[in-house]
Amino acid sequence: MIQGVKDSTLRKAIHSQRVPQLAPLPQERVESAPAGTMRWYADSQISFLSYSTVAMLIEQMEQAGKPVAFFDAQGLQSIQDLLGYLFGALPRESDLKTRVLGFIAKDSPVRNALEALASGTRTGEALVSAYWREAYNGIRKALGASSVPPLLVIDEFSLFLKNILERTPEGRDEIDQLLAAMREWRAAGMKMLLTGSIGVTALSRRYQLTGDHLNDSQPFDVPELSDDEAREFIRQAAEKLSQGRWRDEHTGKFIEECGVLYPSFLVKGLLEIGIQSPPPPGDFAGMFAHYVRPVLHDDFYNQFNKRFKFYGEIDKDGQ
Repeated sequence: MIQGVKDSTLRKAIHSQRVPQLAPLPQERVESAPAGTMRWYADSQISFLSYSTVAMLIEQMEQAGKPVAFFDAQGLQSIQDLLGYLFGALPRESDLKTRVLGFIAKDSPVRNALEALASGTRTGEALVSAYWREAYNGIRKALGASSVPPLLVIDEFSLFLKNILERTPEGRDEIDQLLAAMREWRAAGMKMLLTGSIGVTALSRRYQLTGDHLNDSQPFDVPELSDDEAREFIRQAAEKLSQGRWRDEHTGKFIEECGVLYPSFLVKGLLEIGIQSPPPPGDFAGMFAHYVRPVLHDDFYNQFNKRFKFYGEIDKDGQ
């Protein structure tokens, strides 16, 4: 079971036969990354780095015995929130939480706060902020003492930063402290995959954030699938559920109508077409025209509009 995954859609994406078992994110690049020298910051391509893609990477890492902590940060508002979700997302078999507390003095006010967060209880935000240095140093030391630090995967990390910046005038200082701490965690061996539909570079420009704490990170773009990859993607999705009713001619017509081969487009198309009892390939054009493309186009352009609106605000601020 993936720890920290509270979203039922993601759970279904991992375990449902309707989501093809294909992972465009290469696990070997995560595993081979030297501790302290390689992390990913990935601006997802207009959110095409979908839950199913990230979920497959997480599942592959867990099958390989690599601990993973995953959570969605888009609704979080503070460092305290992030720490609570981080502790909650750590694998049950991980001893990191215990190690963290072991590096913090028993009489420290922040110890009780971290113990509460580790048990899933919210605590005073001001207390965590006041003793932030002690808290993040405890995590850094615990990571250094761990034989296999977890891979930290945070979805919509950039939206989390934006939430902090818009919530409080002290947001920039809070983020500067957080990013500096996370860099030290990476130096202590924790690898990170941070995704977001808004780029941190754009966020930094608008709010004049320092980029020093992220210059050790490497971007990773998720491209369209190749034609062969898309056919394999569709085969894995349709073969079992259709019990042979989905044929090569269905796949060919489906790809022709889909036009672009991002995984999220393929999944949406397959769900609308129906793979258990697929209609004749000749019906695909009408189904795409009436049911698939309108939804895809709305989602696609809504994301563009939101992103360009944000970039437009950046340009206004710079004038």
